[in-house]
Amino acid sequence: RTLDNIGLVYSTLGQNQKALEFYQEALPIVHAVGYRAVEAVTLNNIGLVYSALGQNQKALEYYEKALPIWKAVGDRAGEALTINNIGGVYSDLGQKQKALEFYQEALTICKEVGDRAGEATNLHNIGGVYDALGQNQKALEFYQEALPIRKEVGDRAGEAKTLNNIGLVYSALGQNQKALEFFQKALPIHQEVGEHAREALALNNLMFCWKSLNNTLFSIFYGKQSVNAYQNLRANISELDRESKKIYLEKAKKTYRFLTGLLIAEGGLSDAQHVLDMLKEKEYFEFTGKDQSNTPTYSQLDFTGFEKQWLGKYKKVTKDYSTISGDYYLLKKKKVKNDAEKKRMKELEVSLEKYQKDYDRYLAELKKAFDKYNKTVKKETIKTPNSQKLLRERQATLRKLDEIEGGKNVFLNFLVQDERIAVIFTTPDSQFVWFSNVSKKKLNRLILEYREAIKRRKRAPQKGMNIGSLNKTIYGKLYDHIFKPVDIELKKYGATNLMIYLDGLLRYIALPVLWDGETYLVQRYRIALFTNASFARIQREPGENNKILGLGASRGGEDFDPLPNVKEEIKGIVNDKEKGFNGIIPGKAFLDDDFTRETFVNQLKTAAYPLVHISSHFVFNTGVETGDDGGDETKSHLLMGDGSLMNLKEIREQKGLFNRVELLMLSACETGRGDADGREIDGFGEMAQQSGAQCVVASLWKVTDKSTKDLMVKFYRILKQGNVTSKIEALRQAQLELAGLDDLLGKNNRQVKRKKSKYSHPYYWGPFIMIGNWR
Repeated sequence: RTLDNIGLVYSTLGQNQKALEFYQEALPIVHAVGYRAVEAVTLNNIGLVYSALGQNQKALEYYEKALPIWKAVGDRAGEALTINNIGGVYSDLGQKQKALEFYQEALTICKEVGDRAGEATNLHNIGGVYDALGQNQKALEFYQEALPIRKEVGDRAGEAKTLNNIGLVYSALGQNQKALEFFQKALPIHQEVGEHAREALALNNLMFCWKSLNNTLFSIFYGKQSVNAYQNLRANISELDRESKKIYLEKAKKTYRFLTGLLIAEGGLSDAQHVLDMLKEKEYFEFTGKDQSNTPTYSQLDFTGFEKQWLGKYKKVTKDYSTISGDYYLLKKKKVKNDAEKKRMKELEVSLEKYQKDYDRYLAELKKAFDKYNKTVKKETIKTPNSQKLLRERQATLRKLDEIEGGKNVFLNFLVQDERIAVIFTTPDSQFVWFSNVSKKKLNRLILEYREAIKRRKRAPQKGMNIGSLNKTIYGKLYDHIFKPVDIELKKYGATNLMIYLDGLLRYIALPVLWDGETYLVQRYRIALFTNASFARIQREPGENNKILGLGASRGGEDFDPLPNVKEEIKGIVNDKEKGFNGIIPGKAFLDDDFTRETFVNQLKTAAYPLVHISSHFVFNTGVETGDDGGDETKSHLLMGDGSLMNLKEIREQKGLFNRVELLMLSACETGRGDADGREIDGFGEMAQQSGAQCVVASLWKVTDKSTKDLMVKFYRILKQGNVTSKIEALRQAQLELAGLDDLLGKNNRQVKRKKSKYSHPYYWGPFIMIGNWR
């Protein structure tokens, strides 16, 4: 029994693997000595751990082993508990009708044995099934039946959960004023019992509810609190139970995005930018398997003076609520009370009544204040000091870049919304927003069409095409729907260098290949992608590009095609006299069997290579399709020349691996397999920079042709010649030269006939993106 109890402690702490070890050690012992009831408990607990790990079939196996033992020993309460858990598995698997059968069976048993807490739980779960099936009225009936029982038995966490779900049903029925009542009742109880994931969810629900009632600033008030609550959750993710983790992973992203949209609509662009920064941090946090060593840069959103005033009043009203309520329900659960306890109960009841009156008064005053605020506030006043400070820092960075690099530098931050794309446009002196009116659904279709056109090398646009033909090219369609509105402003401003945050599936688009009817964007702009880590690096002076480490795997491996042009690529780039390679940059080359994990790590840790060029399969995957909780970096890996794999987690754990690297070049990447959203691209760029790299070049699709070798040789030749001011300009010129577009760089702004090139299609020159310090 001791082993089982230790397992329970580890399970409570969220250390599920450790809990599993103790449960599995206990199981054969209790089975051998014939402790049948304890065996059933242990089997049920193992099932719970597997459920927490998302391994539903494995959980089901253990629940089904526990069930006949409960029946054999005549423990009806235990039987109901396991039947309820089986219902939970089927619900998670999407088999709602099957789940309903088990919940109803468990409910019947709970009623028979007088288990009121179990009865309320199963009523709530049945309501949840009807909710998921879209039968709102039926769901409401079961939730409303569960609620008074949860109050009766003092199940405060369960009470708050049911209150929240009743609010959601009313919201789904369009009765948002009614929904508010239940969300507002649930919130302080979630805070009282320390259910921070559900606290964040309740705040999120209040945000959506107030927006439905057309009070945007009230909605923002709750949205900020919800985001901050989610930020706090991230710091303690390993301690969360499965349900709380599920809330964080499934709900938080929507909260961040919705709040950003609200702030943009109200003119709070710097605050919207701040939320987007936090969203990027969240995506990287998940990419790295929720590694708590990745501390967020901006941990909390700021509030306006008006918002702080009402947050302070809320804290004052609720400051003693948790203690009073906790003491009251603890005493209430005692079946026999002495006179002192009865007296204390009376005192606590009076205190709770006073609290409820104070809380109701606070809510009424809060609504009145925000109704007035929503009508009279000026947009400038909703901007917070912290976000304005961050904006000033970014604008100072832009001014410095303008002075040092010349040209005009701009930050662009894209946000994909349901019915449009918002682009926050930041210059050294201003910040404003532009919109592209394309729905997310249409955008996704266009991106799929684009990827297919690239893959099949369908007709590319060219100067002189008539409008009808131009509109048939996906490169022109994407330009019109995504970039044209902001491009009008970029032309007016005279922008030359674009530092861009992309969002969602937009990250699979190589922006330089978009066609405006006259030119590709690469002919007019230097375009670099940015992550949060990029800001710390962009102000750093670039180092020398005088030594290179070249690594290549030409033979492929299991599940990997050979890359026949790798050897020629490395030979053309690396000048390694020992290997007889007469390439452009002096350095060391390691091909095939010489390119091992040990070589890779040791060379980077023991020698200074400003340039690192890797020509091998580098596959970026996400954990989305497997539902894995271990992070995207464990699904993404580099093929070594000896056929072994090294995943990104293993690379990241080599602390500071790229500390002396100015440019990390990956010439044969593959991205976006499965149900992905592009976060693996940002994730890798962020990881490489946090590991020390100043800049990363990766390919959005693999090009199985010698054109990659030609492009790389051109890039390093231009870089070595020193006639360009930045790495991004070297890449741009190499792309233009390969595509036969270099004459269109223009002498005296005159357009001249392009050279003929067999590599003019964007498939050959377009996949390469630069992330980070492009200088």
